[in-house]
Amino acid sequence: MLGHSIAVPQLHNDAMLKTLLIRLICLTLVLGLNGCQGKASAIPCPFGPKDLSSQEGNVTFELKNQSCTTICRIYLGAPSCEDWGGDLLLEGQERIPHGSSYSIQILPGKYDLMIEDCTETMYNTTNLNLREGTSWTFSMEGMDPGEACEASLTVVNESPTPVCHMWIADPESNSFGNNWLENNTTIPPGSTMTFAVFPGRYDVKAEDCDFNILRLELDKPIPDDQIWAIP
Repeated sequence: MLGHSIAVPQLHNDAMLKTLLIRLICLTLVLGLNGCQGKASAIPCPFGPKDLSSQEGNVTFELKNQSCTTICRIYLGAPSCEDWGGDLLLEGQERIPHGSSYSIQILPGKYDLMIEDCTETMYNTTNLNLREGTSWTFSMEGMDPGEACEASLTVVNESPTPVCHMWIADPESNSFGNNWLENNTTIPPGSTMTFAVFPGRYDVKAEDCDFNILRLELDKPIPDDQIWAIP
């Protein structure tokens, strides 16, 4: 029985026998489910931002973005959990562009990971062993983490107002996806900002802080490094 021996006393009635059998079954389940450690997993199901803390025993999970896109949302969950919790980037307040990293404190254990880029494309990885401090690199299949991206969009703000919302979306999508600028980040007048993207065609939109459109271009080809001036 999982390497454990239990002495069974002589029983005098059926009630005592049933009680002991129930206890034996419960002990077997506890030892089996918890790897004979006698301690249940503390990972909440689902797992969300409220579960991030710096409590004793936590480990650091660092996500490095070497893909040619910007990460807009991160979800972690126990493999046995059917539902994802909340976005760990706090619903658009933070972004992880190409070449950047993001660290959080989590309970040690095994996790499934879902990453959503700002075009709303999702990428899943299962059974990540995060029992110790881990640095994990997100990159596309076949792409060397040190390889430079083949395409980018450099936004040049020549308007008199700051750009507060930047959208680079799949033309076949029903929405513009997520804002590529994190909370409280702008492209001021006279400034530039470069976004790494995969070569392709995109719907591109820039808005001011009141969501007024400063420039809109649909089905724009971005086969390489492109400059996009506003207005």
